[in-house]
Amino acid sequence: MRGSTRRGLLDQHHGWRCEPGVGSFYHYFRGRLERLWAGITIPNAICFSPDGTIAYYCDTPSRTIMRVATDPRNGRPLAAPETFLGPLDGSPMALSPMQMAISG
Repeated sequence: MRGSTRRGLLDQHHGWRCEPGVGSFYHYFRGRLERLWAGITIPNAICFSPDGTIAYYCDTPSRTIMRVATDPRNGRPLAAPETFLGPLDGSPMALSPMQMAISG
């Protein structure tokens, strides 16, 4: 995934109240910016498995962690996102070695 980046953008024109469903995730690689997923309120907690084959993210208000298979060469998704864990209640997770901060 060298040279690849993924970013989430949200609409926060109402102060700390975000407009539901107007955020998106984007992927940038070799000069090309591509919107991956729309309809997200607060894109957050983007991370990858050590081998780069799985990406994780959450939409903070849903308190759900999503996962998606990715191409380890460029970070592009290979499938649609699916629910990994959630909705979470904010308690420590003993189910996996993964640690992720979810606020709200």
